[in-house]
Amino acid sequence: AVEVYLLFPRLFHPSLQHWVITDEQWTTWTDEVVMPAIYDTLPSELIQHFTAGARDAQTRATAASVELTTQGRDGPRMQLLHHFIQPQYLAQLWDRIGFYIKQRGHTEFEGCRIFITAKNLKTKSQDPDWQQAQEKFFSTWDQVVNRSFLVEDFYDVGKEVTPPDRSFSFRQASE
Repeated sequence: AVEVYLLFPRLFHPSLQHWVITDEQWTTWTDEVVMPAIYDTLPSELIQHFTAGARDAQTRATAASVELTTQGRDGPRMQLLHHFIQPQYLAQLWDRIGFYIKQRGHTEFEGCRIFITAKNLKTKSQDPDWQQAQEKFFSTWDQVVNRSFLVEDFYDVGKEVTPPDRSFSFRQASE
């Protein structure tokens, strides 16, 4: 699974207790930067599936929890919202985001960075041969990420050691 995070270096301060933007900052980011950029970039047949703004996104994210509560059942407090944006729109969308940050004077969002992480690719890329493992990994990675757009990259590689093919259960060992 690939996850995308946005990092806002100008919002960092060592005295902060958490690393999440405030509700007010998120509303500003969504309503004054991201949504206008989406409206400028994407065709209407895609825009119709997006939330109208921060308040709408919050309502949709918590709707399932509210509904379950009215039925006397428990569930997650929030549902993650996700939208697929076709690759051909991403560069222009990012440019428009930068435009709205600058045009509307939101200096707190300047220098925003995209952080991409992928977890659990080891089952798709593991191989006893290091070269083969790399080729398998980048074959999968390149289906999702166009490396020509990466400014910096870092790959955290771990070696997994497993027991030989024959193993036995705990119950067998204690008998």
